[in-house]
Amino acid sequence: MLQDAYRRRTRVFYVVLIVTTISVGFHLVKSTVRVPPPKPTLKGAPRSPPTVKGAPRPPPTVKGAPRPPPTVKGAPRPPPTLKGAPRPPPRPPTTRVAAKPTPLKCRDIGALLADPNLPPVIRSKYHSDVKVMLTENTKTLDPKIGNWWRHLQPFKSDRDFTELANDLFTVIPGADPFLPSISCRRCAVVGTAGNLRGAGHGKEIDSFDAVIRMNSAPIKGYENDVGTKTTYHLVYPESALSYGGEGKLVLFPFKVLDIEWLRSVFSTHHISRGWTRVPTHVNTDASNGMVIHPEFIHYVSKTWFEGKGRWTSAGGLALIWALHVCNEVDVFGFGRNKYGNWDHYYDKRERTGVDPFRRTHVHDADIEENVRTALNESKIIRFHPGNP
Repeated sequence: MLQDAYRRRTRVFYVVLIVTTISVGFHLVKSTVRVPPPKPTLKGAPRSPPTVKGAPRPPPTVKGAPRPPPTVKGAPRPPPTLKGAPRPPPRPPTTRVAAKPTPLKCRDIGALLADPNLPPVIRSKYHSDVKVMLTENTKTLDPKIGNWWRHLQPFKSDRDFTELANDLFTVIPGADPFLPSISCRRCAVVGTAGNLRGAGHGKEIDSFDAVIRMNSAPIKGYENDVGTKTTYHLVYPESALSYGGEGKLVLFPFKVLDIEWLRSVFSTHHISRGWTRVPTHVNTDASNGMVIHPEFIHYVSKTWFEGKGRWTSAGGLALIWALHVCNEVDVFGFGRNKYGNWDHYYDKRERTGVDPFRRTHVHDADIEENVRTALNESKIIRFHPGNP
C-alpha cells in the first residue's frame, strides 16, 4: 500500500515539473521575439505584386559578401520629378552592327573616256596601251614615229634608240616610276596663264596628291596664287634653266640630243647648248630624273590635237599626260586673257597686241583649248578659270 502511494506522488511530481518547464519556456520565447507591427497602408499606394507560384526565389545572401555603402548624411538628394514634366523618350534597343570598310571613291578616267557619247574632239582618243614613260621595258621606238620625232628640230642623229636608252639608264632609274600604282592619285595641272594672277588658288593647289608644273613656273612671290608644292616638273633642255629642283624632273624630249643632255647633267656635264643655251647642272639627284616616251609625244600631237601645229605645247602635253598617270585631274592656269591672248602670271603686263604664242605657228592654241573645254564639259577634268 505504501509503495503504491509513493509511486502515484512521484508521477504527479514529474507531470507538474514538465508542465511548469513548458510554460516557462513559452513565456521566455514570447518576451524575446518581438514582431514589428505592420506599417499602415497608404491610400492609393500600389500594392506589391502577388507571389507567383513556382517563380524562382532570389539567390541567398552569400556569407561575407560586401554590404552596400551606407548613405552619407547630408548628401544631396536627386531633384524631385515635376508633376506633368515630359518623360524622356525610351531608349531604342542597342544593335551592334559590324563596321563596314569605307569604299575608296576613285575615278577611272580611261573608263570615262570610253563613253561613245563624248564630243568628237575627245571621242576614242584615249589609248591605254600607249608607251607613257621611257623605261627598261619600253626602250624601243617605232621606226615611223622615230622619223617624225628626229625631225622635230634640226639636230640630225642616226643613233640607235635602244642604245640611247641603255646609256641613259646607267645614270637614272630604268624602272617605271608609276609602278606600283597609287590607288587614287588626285592631280593638279598648273599652267602659267595670266588668269592665275590674283586668283588665290595657292592653298587649293597644294592640297592635291600631286602637283604638275611645266617649263618656266616661278613660285617665289606668287605662292598665294600658284601654291608651293611641285611633284612633277615637265621641261625640255632649253626650258630647264628655270628648274630649281622642286619635284621630279620630267623630260619631254624633242630630239636625240635632249636625252643625251639628261644623262650629261647627271654625269659629265659637257652639253651646254641645244638650239640655245641649256644648263649643265640641275639641282636634284639623278634618281629624280624621268623621261616621257617619244611615242607618247607623237600620240598626243597626232591623236589628241589632230597633228595641228608643229608639236604640242608643254601645257597640252602635261594635260594629256595627267590623264594617263592620275585618277582625278584639276586644271589651273590655262586659257586666254581678256584680250584673247595667252600670257603668263609672271609677266609684268598683260599682252594686248599680237600674240607670240600664235605667231610662231609651232603650237595650235585653238585645238588645245577646244580639247580642254570638251574635257571639262564632259566632267573628265575640272577646270578652274581664275581671273579673267
